[in-house]
Amino acid sequence: APPPKSEFLVEDAEVLFKLVKEGKVESLEEFLKEKGDHLVNIFHKGDTPLCAAATKGHEEVTRCLLSHGGKPDYTRQNGRGPLYIASERGNAGILRACLEAGANVDLADATNKETPVFVASWRDQLESVRVLKEFNAALYCQKASFLSL
Repeated sequence: APPPKSEFLVEDAEVLFKLVKEGKVESLEEFLKEKGDHLVNIFHKGDTPLCAAATKGHEEVTRCLLSHGGKPDYTRQNGRGPLYIASERGNAGILRACLEAGANVDLADATNKETPVFVASWRDQLESVRVLKEFNAALYCQKASFLSL
C-alpha cells in the first residue's frame, strides 16, 4: 500500500527526490538531518523515495533511507514497491537491504498480483531469485505454479 498521507512541503519533496534519483548519499544524509526523518516515507507524485532509489539502482541511497526509517513495503501508485522493482531489475543488493529491513518477501503488486520472485524469474534475474529464496520467498503465485528450484 502507499504510505499514509502526511504533511510536507512540496519543495522538500522535490529536493528529496532529486537527491535520491541522483544517488547523492552524503547530501541526502545532511538533508534528512536538517528536515527530519518523516520525509523518507512520503508519497509524492505517485512515488516513494525507496521506490525511486530502487528504480535508479542506488543501493547506498536505499540503505540510507532504510536507516532513517524507510518502510520497504510502501508502494508506488501502481502498487509496486522497492522489492518488486529491484527483483525486476536484478538488483540483489537493494533486495537484500529491503529484506533485511523487514520487507514482505511475498508482497505482490496491486495490479497483476505478481510477487517479487515471480517477476525476477520472468525477467531471468537469477541472482534476485536466489536472494528471495534465501529469505524464504514462496515459489508460487496466485496465477500459476511456475518455479522449481
